[in-house]
Amino acid sequence: MTNLSHLYLSDNKLSGGIPPWLCKLELKDIFISSNNLTGPLLPCLLESKTLQNIDLSGNSLAGELPSKINNATTILYIFLSDNNFSGELPGSIPDTASLVGLDLSNNKLSGGIFTKFGLESSLINLKLSFNDFSGELPLNFGANIQTVLLNDNDFSGKLSMNFSSMSNLQILHLHNNRFTGEIPDSLGILKSLTILSLRNNHLYGRIPKFFANLTQMRIIDLSNNRLNGTIPSNFANISGMIKYDSRSSVNLVSNDLAVDWKGSFQVMLEDESTTHSTLDLSNNELTGEIPEYIGELKALKSLNLSYNNINGAIPTSTGLLESLESLDLSHNKLSREIPTSFDKLNDLTKLDLSNNMLTGKIPEEGQMLAMVDPSIYANNNGLCGIQINVQCVSGPTSPEVLPRDAEDEGGNARILFIWEALCLGYVFGLAWAIWLTYFLGILGPNLIHNVFYHGRNQRSIF
Repeated sequence: MTNLSHLYLSDNKLSGGIPPWLCKLELKDIFISSNNLTGPLLPCLLESKTLQNIDLSGNSLAGELPSKINNATTILYIFLSDNNFSGELPGSIPDTASLVGLDLSNNKLSGGIFTKFGLESSLINLKLSFNDFSGELPLNFGANIQTVLLNDNDFSGKLSMNFSSMSNLQILHLHNNRFTGEIPDSLGILKSLTILSLRNNHLYGRIPKFFANLTQMRIIDLSNNRLNGTIPSNFANISGMIKYDSRSSVNLVSNDLAVDWKGSFQVMLEDESTTHSTLDLSNNELTGEIPEYIGELKALKSLNLSYNNINGAIPTSTGLLESLESLDLSHNKLSREIPTSFDKLNDLTKLDLSNNMLTGKIPEEGQMLAMVDPSIYANNNGLCGIQINVQCVSGPTSPEVLPRDAEDEGGNARILFIWEALCLGYVFGLAWAIWLTYFLGILGPNLIHNVFYHGRNQRSIF
């Protein structure tokens, strides 16, 4: 089939190695993903002068990558994820002028990353996550880059990338590495940034003020670091978290995105990522109160502030988060009552308020009636409500929580205590009167006789 230009054999059960005769064809597309292919990647495939797209992901290919990838002068997309490739990245990759998308994730690649891309590079999407790369990050990936996924490697050092040369960057995933230092202010240059994940590193310091400039942000994950200070007020300017914009879009190198969703990491499809908005600042050292403006972020679907040192009351404005599906405020120092505005969170399916100092009655309207798992409210000794089977006792002061077995039929344990005290006092007084009467009955006649007899002869009996 010497005229064959497009070969689609994905999602089958093909086995064995890549046949050399493929190199003799003038193919434009090779799609043989999700099979059982083994052996090396033939260098001749990536030396083709006609090949534009190659997808061999989801196989068991192994060995090192061909060193002369730049010989493929027409190549646009290279998808080799989910294989067993090892060794270092070929230094020729930045010289592949036509390359737009590169996905080498989920392999065993290691070493320092390749040399930096020039500003004239055509690369738009880069995914090198889930490998064993180490060392510091390269300075930049070219002026056209929009997606950089370098998560789940062993990168270290400070975030010293030249973000000013990547003004079109939309997605930056650097989580699950060993980065240190503060979050650089240079990130504030990325006006197109919509998704930022820096979770599970060793970053410290305050959350920078530049988020006020990143109005397109929809997903911010800074969890599992050592960030301190208060929750900044500049999140109130992020329009991507305030209102859903159907015109927004992101370019994903493999058409999916993994996010922390309701306590577990799940894959989000590309069309879903345009409607999802989340703010995760959990597992840090944040202090202060939750700002009242939080209710303005109405596009949020997930809010996680757990495992910090946040105090004060939960803002009433939280009930304005009409799209919120997941809320985790656990393991803080929050006090006072749960706002009754929680009744308005109609889309809420996951809630955790445990390990705080909350008091008062749990709201009993709307979606809150479905939040009956006791673990949601655990270790808040002042709470009461039907969700935890603790009755609230109304009064002029804060509601008192009384166990059911401590109440009488009228439900008033205080009155029962008073009656018990009165009865005990009556019994004690009666016993004292009987004893005193008995004592006077024995000594009384002798005492009277002595007083009368001696009184006639002496002025005093003493």
